[in-house]
Parts: sequence; structure tokens; C-alpha cells
Amino acid sequence: MFLIAGATGSLGGRVARSLLERGEHVRVLVRSASPARAAAGRHTDPPWLRAWGAETVEADLTRPETLPAALAGVTHVFSTASATKRAAPDTLAAVDVGGTAALAREAARAGVRQFVYLSAHGADADAERAISRVKGQAESAVRAAGVPFTFLRPTKFMQDWIGFLIGAQLQASTAAGRPRVQLVGDGDVQQSFVDEADVARLAVAVLGRDDTIGETIPLATEVATYRELVARVARLLGTEVAIETLPIGGTVDTVPEALAGTITGLLTLPATSPPDTLTTPEVAARFGFALTGIDGYLREALPG
Repeated sequence: MFLIAGATGSLGGRVARSLLERGEHVRVLVRSASPARAAAGRHTDPPWLRAWGAETVEADLTRPETLPAALAGVTHVFSTASATKRAAPDTLAAVDVGGTAALAREAARAGVRQFVYLSAHGADADAERAISRVKGQAESAVRAAGVPFTFLRPTKFMQDWIGFLIGAQLQASTAAGRPRVQLVGDGDVQQSFVDEADVARLAVAVLGRDDTIGETIPLATEVATYRELVARVARLLGTEVAIETLPIGGTVDTVPEALAGTITGLLTLPATSPPDTLTTPEVAARFGFALTGIDGYLREALPG
């Protein structure tokens, strides 16, 4: 039996569905209440999970006492649970580190044969960047738990780092009558990207593979700068898109104020980090799938 923590998210949902389609028994963790979801009037147990054939069990990574029952009979765990898109009290420390540690400890006690954890490229317990640091700390906690593990370390998801950062700006600025995208810094720092669907394919391929126990597996598809990305978007849309650069510390004004801080913060990270040129075609070849390039993702994601 496969247990998925984070199946209500996009990536976890993809993995759950793929496992179900290949005939596996899949159990997913759902929470009875979440402050952020409750405020938005959303329940944590989407009906599509049950419609696909998944078994749902109520548990919460931040409440370790709820985990033993969820792990009963489970042989493999996949965890993509993270607080990166949640609100307090669901913090990175509480969910990504503490919650992952609790799940790994209980998985070890339950005799789970493989614990696959979605980490991130650059994970390091001593890293300066928060998400890299907490992913590194979570990896250390899984190792300390003694459960057989496999770590996945994808680079930047195209959906978030291209679709959201460029797409949100382009949508808002086009509606205002002038298509434009703002970048922090000069926009010429190379970045490595991967399609979320390929990360899901890797997770499904790795789950149940004994030869991946103890491995840390990266996944990266293609390298581009943000200037190049904007140009490729414009070309595929058949329109001109103005590029404006902001100094470090500046704030984008291409989106509503509620999004400006988030987009500015994310765009600042590549502008203040070393170039990232990782690609891993050999990983996709090993696990039998073809990687989706940036243009392939854009053709699917862009309107029309």
C-alpha cells in the first residue's frame, strides 16, 4: 500500500492518480481542519481523490499522534507536504521539518520499506536560503529516523517560476493595455527548470524501486535566463512584451498589490544567487520517460 502526504496539492495529486491508474492501493492523508483552508471555505478532502479510488485517512503531520493509524499496512510513503503555500501556523519549521520528521519516525516504526521525500535542488541544512535549509534539515531528519529513503531534488518548477512569475505579470499588464514584465536585477542569471509533470513521473517510477534506496536523485530539464524566458513567451504569443529591470530592493508594479511582494521576493532569489546550469537527461533515460522542455510547457500553458 502506498501512502501519500500532500495529495491534495498538484504534484501529490498527479502521483496519486498515476499510482491508482497502474492498479496500486493508494491511501492519502487529509486534514480535518486547516486555518487557511477553513478561512477560504475549502475542505481538505477533495471528492476527486475518492472518485479516483483513493482511500482517505484523517491525519496531520503536525500532530504525530494521528500518524500511526494512517501508516498501518503501508509499505511505501511519498511525501510532498510543505508549508510553502500555506498560512500560519503551518510554517516551514512545523510542516517541512517537524512534520516530515514525525512521519519518517512513524514510518520506520511501521516497517515501511521506502520513504520517498520531495526535497529540492540545493537542499542543505546549513544553507542561507530558507527553503534550501529546511529541505536539508528535513532530509537529515528522515535519515535519522532510520527508514529506508529516497530523496528527489528537482530544480525550479516551470509552473511556479515561469507560469506564475511571468504569467501573472503578463496577464495583469496586458489587461492594463501594455504587456510588460519586470525583472529584479538584469535578468541574465541562468536558471534551471523542470516541469512538475516530469517530477511526478520520476516519483511514480522511483516508488517501489529497491535500487533507489539511499539515493538522492536530481531532476532538471533546461536552462534559461529570465530575459530569454520573456522573449520565448512573447514569440509564442506573437506579441511584443516590454522588459523592465528593477534594482535589488525594488518592488514590481505590474500586478495587484496583494501579489507584488510575493513575486518580487521570488524574482529576487535568482537575481541574488549564482547561476544554476544543472540538467539531468540521464535521470529521465534511466527511469524511462522524456523530459518536457520549456517551449513544450509554454505551448501547453499559454492561452490559445
